[in-house]
Amino acid sequence: MARNKLKKGLPPGSVIYTGSNKGQTVEIHALAYNLNSIKKETFKSSDNRNLTSVEEGYVQWYDVRGLHDVEFIKKIGNSFSIHNLILEDIVEVFQRPKFEDFENGIFLTFKALEFNKISKRITSQQVSIFFNANTLISFQEYETDLLHTIQARIENSKGKLRAKGTDYLAFAIIDVLVDNYFETIESLDVHIQELESKLINNEDTKLKLAIHRIRREVLSFRAMVVPVRELINRFTKSESAFINEGTRVYLRDVQDHVSQVLDTSENYRDTLNGLHDLLMSNVSYKMNQVMKILTTISTIFIPLTFLAGVYGMNFDNMPELHWKYGYFILIGVFIVISLLMVWYFRRKKWF
Repeated sequence: MARNKLKKGLPPGSVIYTGSNKGQTVEIHALAYNLNSIKKETFKSSDNRNLTSVEEGYVQWYDVRGLHDVEFIKKIGNSFSIHNLILEDIVEVFQRPKFEDFENGIFLTFKALEFNKISKRITSQQVSIFFNANTLISFQEYETDLLHTIQARIENSKGKLRAKGTDYLAFAIIDVLVDNYFETIESLDVHIQELESKLINNEDTKLKLAIHRIRREVLSFRAMVVPVRELINRFTKSESAFINEGTRVYLRDVQDHVSQVLDTSENYRDTLNGLHDLLMSNVSYKMNQVMKILTTISTIFIPLTFLAGVYGMNFDNMPELHWKYGYFILIGVFIVISLLMVWYFRRKKWF
């Protein structure tokens, strides 16, 4: 709804931030590296620095944290000849994950997901990548660094990152975010097991709402991850000159991971449907038990009510009304009838 109001009536390529993060300034973490050396620098959008491609022989990574400074995003676009339609997708936080192959670079956008253990909700943030032969620019919606492990690997000269190009760096970013999908799905699993335990032990009266909410979160999770599989598939099959053949092997591995995450989420969806059905069955069973008891009590009192009604008519020609022990005899009959009916119901296993 907020997105539609902000962009209603605007032409394609209008760079409008549709998120809720309204930080002060955007931070840029610049990292230039090759196999032998590394250069690191941090500055803010307010510093009015010019972003340029790095010197020959280096891979330049600009990690932009914050999307709310639209003018600075446009400035980045001008510096690296990024089309306005790409800039529009970068600041459009409701954008579906996608892969776009351009003559001057490759653009990817997808969601970073995390399960909030307090609110029991999945939170997401927009992450976008644009890269060409020597330069990669990543855009994170919030100031929290999701890619710190990659930076640490580069600084510590661990793995293949220092020896590879921007396409491998793009793979590494996707790989980290897909690994976060596994952490998210594991957190969902823990919460689902807690709900299942409560349901079995009948500890919580608000389970129906909790199961409904977590089922909605699982569906939301799937809706955001399914397009990532298509994104990686297009990334793998792209014939762009910016993608080395050796990187495709790693991309196929990430694609398998995404498929595994989706299969797991499908299992969780089935589990939650089963828990919901079990909850409804338990509610129906408890209701049936209550109705059974009430019906049994009503059935026992039917003959007693009949006898009480007969002897409550007070006709003169009813001889039992004048018996000395008539009242006690009738009470005894009530007790005998009640006990016989209870015995009969128990024998038939009706309660």
